[in-house]
Amino acid sequence: MNRKLRKTLTVLFVLASIAVSASVRIGMRDGLAESRTRAVLPLPDGRVAIATTATVDIFDGTRFTMSVELPPAKSINIEGYEGGRRLYIDKSNRLWLKNDRHQLYILDIDSGVPLSPDSVMKSIGFPENVSNVYLAGDTIAVITPENKLCIGTHRHCGTAITVTDIPDDIVTHSGKLLLGFRSGRICTIKPDGTIASAVPPSAQPAKSPLIINVSGNSLYIGSSHTDSSAITAYSLPLFEQEYSFGTSGTISGISAVNDTLLVASNRGLSAYSHGGSKTKTLLNEPLTAIALDNQCGIWTTTSGNGAIFTDKRRESLFKIDTTAYRNRTSPTFCSKLAQQLADTIAPGITNCSLYGSDGTIWLGTRKGLIATDSTGRIIAVIDRTSGLSTDNVQSVCLDKNGSIWITTANGISRIVTTAPGTFSVTSFGQLDGILLDGREFRQARMYADTSGIIHAAFSGGVCSFSPDSLLNTSRYTYTVTPPGPTEPTKQTSPWWAITGFAAMLLSIMFVVLKKRIRSKKRKEYSRREFLLSAGANAAGKIIEKKRLDDPDAEFLYKLQNAVEENLTEKKLNVQILSRIMAMDRTVLYRRMMALTGLTPSVYIKTARMNAARQLLTETNLGIADIATKAGFASPKYFSKVFRQHFGKSPADFRNEAANNHLNT
Repeated sequence: MNRKLRKTLTVLFVLASIAVSASVRIGMRDGLAESRTRAVLPLPDGRVAIATTATVDIFDGTRFTMSVELPPAKSINIEGYEGGRRLYIDKSNRLWLKNDRHQLYILDIDSGVPLSPDSVMKSIGFPENVSNVYLAGDTIAVITPENKLCIGTHRHCGTAITVTDIPDDIVTHSGKLLLGFRSGRICTIKPDGTIASAVPPSAQPAKSPLIINVSGNSLYIGSSHTDSSAITAYSLPLFEQEYSFGTSGTISGISAVNDTLLVASNRGLSAYSHGGSKTKTLLNEPLTAIALDNQCGIWTTTSGNGAIFTDKRRESLFKIDTTAYRNRTSPTFCSKLAQQLADTIAPGITNCSLYGSDGTIWLGTRKGLIATDSTGRIIAVIDRTSGLSTDNVQSVCLDKNGSIWITTANGISRIVTTAPGTFSVTSFGQLDGILLDGREFRQARMYADTSGIIHAAFSGGVCSFSPDSLLNTSRYTYTVTPPGPTEPTKQTSPWWAITGFAAMLLSIMFVVLKKRIRSKKRKEYSRREFLLSAGANAAGKIIEKKRLDDPDAEFLYKLQNAVEENLTEKKLNVQILSRIMAMDRTVLYRRMMALTGLTPSVYIKTARMNAARQLLTETNLGIADIATKAGFASPKYFSKVFRQHFGKSPADFRNEAANNHLNT
């Protein structure tokens, strides 16, 4: 097979793979701050940064772990920048954002804290007043209003050269800087610090900043004009033009996969073969940016519909089948010892358990995965803060390599022991092909067959995968370390050294404090107590009528807990509830209507009213305090809703209840 035919087949394969792969949309239901996304940047550690119109959100592959608002006080003006939002990351793990308001923000990617750009610039050695900032590879460069281009790294500023114009963008190839100008001119910097023109200006300057991309030994330049746009490709390092073709719309990004060129614009996403002779439209909606991760997964952002991820290879890792689960349900406790430890460590909330290959006992609970030894000493607790998609661990099993695999409500995670008491946690979700359409994994239904394939049951089918196929996937990995040594307790005087007067004083204080605590307990209920005693609701009634292993009962149990634990939150609504339940809002609405007859909003409102009624009749709390505990922002609004629900004001309701009690 000759070289030209091989190249043609490769292009067709890439185009076909992209075309048939199902795209996954990441939006507000997944935790994104808002749907108007403007830039995307896959990070070296496997996470993804997405810039919306007001925030920068960090996605770890299964959920958003961070959303950082951008205060104007933490920015500097860069008047020479005229493009849209652009994200960069430097070698010090700092995230840089340029936006269309000529502002520059810098964030610490681990803590999410906005840094002072002035302080960062000063620490590197750059001038205070800059017109634009560029990041390319290991290089950070700034340009001053005097057209001085200062080139450095994330640690120090190096050479400064004079340029005649402000570059639109700077990229690198083989350690050399390439400067792109609005006129279409591409320049290189010689060792002596002078600038040499590599590509002459085009006959028609672009109306918006150039889009420049380097892939392999090819340089791609996208220029948008009033009526059309053009893509030009040059071979490096000689800057010989390979081809040029026109395209429609305003170009917002360019990425190359093998010999396929992906062009994002306000018309959608198109794939072009080498030379631009063959094209295929992949997305038909306005796009604001495109980027490739280190597995060639395609990330695009939209003008008002979240972000889109496409990678056919990742979607083949997990097989979703609607066949019945073939194995029997595993017992909740793998041994009597595991049951004893669960009764002590996690009473009433343990879903599953397992003996690890090293003798560690793993307890899957509604509050996370607990690792303990045979004496009951807790080695580690792995939960949402450690990378799980939710705290509720449904099933756990062991693969042939000794790794622990668990299912949460809608995700699968791998736990590997890297050192005594230290674990790495890698989670997989919808980006990897775990698409359950709002359904959830079942409790204690996960096993590895004789060939090593792991099968996990969900409501309506089975998810199967090979652990070996997931060893080299690029996923962000959390590290769980053992707690550090506690500080030694300072030596205090023995009790017999206390004088009689001090002992008597302590006794009096103890009696007074004990009386106050008893009085407070009579007047107030704890948050959990008053929620649990708020009266029977629709979910509770249905749970009593169903078997404990019924999928509907499991859903209602989780729903009831989710509302109870968050009822005091004033902003609790269907959007937040769907996020807590890890379900699509539409799916949650339909399922709640089918099982309870109540919409999510009415369900939450009813729970608030039941809690308020209980507090009014059985505590001496004021109306304002009850309003707060029932999740209302103001007593006035609480009284209005209460009157609409019960036909009388909270005060009248309390007085009537008191009179009825006296008459009884």
